[in-house]
Amino acid sequence: MAPGGRGATGGAGGAAGAGADAAVGGAAVGTCALAGTATPKHALSTPSIEATRHVRRSLIASVLAALAGRQRGYYPAVTANPIAAQIAPAGEPLELLFERAATTPFDLPEALQANYGGTLSLPASCVYANFVASLDGIVALPGDTESGQIISGRNAADRFVMGVLRSCADAVLLGAGTFRNSGGHLWHPDRIYPAAGAQFAEVRQRLGLQPKPRLVLLSASGDLKPDEPALEDAWLFSTEKGAAALKGRLPSSTRVTTLASGQIRPAEVLAALRSDGLQRILTEGGPSLFSELAREQLVDELFLTSSPALFGRFAGDERKSLTDGLDLGGARLDLHGVRRHGSHLFLRYAFNRYKT
Repeated sequence: MAPGGRGATGGAGGAAGAGADAAVGGAAVGTCALAGTATPKHALSTPSIEATRHVRRSLIASVLAALAGRQRGYYPAVTANPIAAQIAPAGEPLELLFERAATTPFDLPEALQANYGGTLSLPASCVYANFVASLDGIVALPGDTESGQIISGRNAADRFVMGVLRSCADAVLLGAGTFRNSGGHLWHPDRIYPAAGAQFAEVRQRLGLQPKPRLVLLSASGDLKPDEPALEDAWLFSTEKGAAALKGRLPSSTRVTTLASGQIRPAEVLAALRSDGLQRILTEGGPSLFSELAREQLVDELFLTSSPALFGRFAGDERKSLTDGLDLGGARLDLHGVRRHGSHLFLRYAFNRYKT
């Protein structure tokens, strides 16, 4: 796919073209020299018809060979790197189909770049969201279940991308519903994709981040299980009622901020995080929280995995779409990237606040 296939196509094609051009030029000069005749200047730079055909055949052969390599599961950028091969999701890297040029790309470890289909760039201060959605737009299922894994089909590439995105974040922002439905989970990059744990740790070291992203949890009611391991070192934003319900029940390392207004306003939360040095914020849900962030124009980018699955909708099904419960008035986004892994698409959008 992209890291190997595109590199192999470009590399082989470029090598074939350069080699053929050099051979054509050399043959023309050599023939003239053997003939002992003066050759007009323009004749030296004009290859023969047969030489041109040879170049075309070489390029076509290179492209076909690269495509055949993809079909056989051969990806040079991954195959040539033993670590990249070990961490490849389901044995294959993501294929880069489109991407806007990054202004300041991160210095990702080579093994991650080979599997992600290139590098990644995010603003120093930003809010970016990551979701998986079915083809009919479902991102959350009812009941006490972790919807993401069901909707993605437990796709390894989706978990890999989640790990990459977490590895670049100062903090992971969650709503209480998503937290309750993910019992026992830790929002760390190596937890979602253990195979690349060492590479994720290297990313955080290169970016000057703490070893693990800080979990930031929003709960107005305080309806949480206080023994959840993820609450260790977490930062909880709640109301006076919610904080009172959890008083004395949380780990000593849990930081609690009580919002006197009686409401949890995302803008107020983000301001508190940034004043504490947490600048790059990843949110993984749920859809209600994302809708509020989008309505208040607080989200900068959306990473959306399109899963090849249909779940259907019916009255009262309690299945949620990406933006649930709010009217966003047709907010516009710009496509910044497309990757593929099997039949899953990995889309990257930037919110365009100047379009309506």
